[in-house]
Amino acid sequence: MNRAEAINFWREIRNTTFISEAISKFHRYHKYSSERTLERYVQANTAFEKNENINDQALKQIASAIGWKVEFLKKVYEWWVSEFRKPVQNISESSSQTNVITTSSEIERHLDNLESLGKELRDSMVFPDFITASKSNLCIEDPTQDHPANNNPQEIFGCNTGVSTIVNDPLFPYLKKHLGGNACWGKLDELAMKYSEFIKSAMKARKAIYEIFDKAFPDQITPSTKEILVDSIISDISQWVSGISGIDFDYNITQEKDGWSLQLGAWRIMTCGKRQIPEQIIELHKNLLQTLPKKHEVMTLINTEKELKLAVIEFRHSLLPDDLLRKYIRSGHCELCS
Repeated sequence: MNRAEAINFWREIRNTTFISEAISKFHRYHKYSSERTLERYVQANTAFEKNENINDQALKQIASAIGWKVEFLKKVYEWWVSEFRKPVQNISESSSQTNVITTSSEIERHLDNLESLGKELRDSMVFPDFITASKSNLCIEDPTQDHPANNNPQEIFGCNTGVSTIVNDPLFPYLKKHLGGNACWGKLDELAMKYSEFIKSAMKARKAIYEIFDKAFPDQITPSTKEILVDSIISDISQWVSGISGIDFDYNITQEKDGWSLQLGAWRIMTCGKRQIPEQIIELHKNLLQTLPKKHEVMTLINTEKELKLAVIEFRHSLLPDDLLRKYIRSGHCELCS
């Protein structure tokens, strides 16, 4: 894992008592991180929390217990300290309250940290899938109305993105100083706007699909069942938009003790009453799979996702190549190293 992913994972395990579930969830979304690797990051977090001051000897003991090399653990520890133990310095504070770096070695380390953060900002653009986006809690006012997008990156990227850890990093204000007039900030603002539009479009599409099921079955099925049906539809849209063939829903109806169950691929719902209800659900479900791609809300969602991906590419290009990013950072100054 890189620094941003590690910090996201540590935040998640700190906010739950179900560590094993957090590990499984993170593994599902980050296939390259094995569950054993994530367990090691849990061990590291626990060890760091228990030790107020960790010296080289303590690092050797922790590394031995976890099964990591000491050099790698040191890097992981620096990540952890930067997020959970380092006090946040407000860039607007007076210079008398700012810890100015004076030695050449400290300045070089500071510049290396800024360069690393800049690369993470460029490479960590991970956004939620259609379903997660449609259920987002991002504060964008009424999703059914058109409002000017709030494109403040530090607010827009506050959650559910790979950028959130970086824009909230204590070093982020200093990175902005070093890259002062760089085109990346205009691209980041545009990216934030496109992300906000993507979230709004996903929420509108979800609402529109839900209303179709709600109108067809006002009382025959529960709201939670309608939500499951919406998830299945949005998942299918997400797959074919990504170039993957649509989902095989099977549509298996089974009689149960208290009604009928309908298996829709990975989704299972329960209905009461006559078998006619699940049959009607299948008919509507199949029809929507054919007609929804032409529905305004769905077409808008697809287009805004394409625009978001394009904005990501343009932002990344503004911070490439590595040697140019390095040059920009080292030619700039901030309160810490000026």
